[in-house]
Amino acid sequence: MFCLCFQLLLYIKTFFIKISSLNFSLDVFFMAKKNIDFIFQTLDKLYPNADTELKYQNGFQLLLAVIMSAQATDKQVNKVTDKLFKIVFEPRDVLEMGLDKFTKAISSINYYKTKAKNIYATCEILDKNPEILSSDLKSLTTLP
Repeated sequence: MFCLCFQLLLYIKTFFIKISSLNFSLDVFFMAKKNIDFIFQTLDKLYPNADTELKYQNGFQLLLAVIMSAQATDKQVNKVTDKLFKIVFEPRDVLEMGLDKFTKAISSINYYKTKAKNIYATCEILDKNPEILSSDLKSLTTLP
């Protein structure tokens, strides 16, 4: 469920970027925001204790699992992360593995080459700016 909400937030971000680039009136913008608020309120009522099926031990591992979960099942991601998260706890761990070794470690995930490059780039950013991970959604959505 968390992954669904995270993906929904990314779609919403894209929607707002597209709306802001067009000459819509503010009424349309705020109407869309009300609809989004309604969607999240409804989801919260339907799934009050929603949680993800992804396995993780910290926020960084959750971020990696969510990135890997695009076009993959949670079950498949968990197979990969069961081994990976025994050695990867923070961005520095991925960087020390190197891109080639990390790519091989996630090779059973769909689109693993692209995901590995994006995760590696994300780790480079997070290693230099660790506060981003504990920041707001806007900061998180700037990551590759």
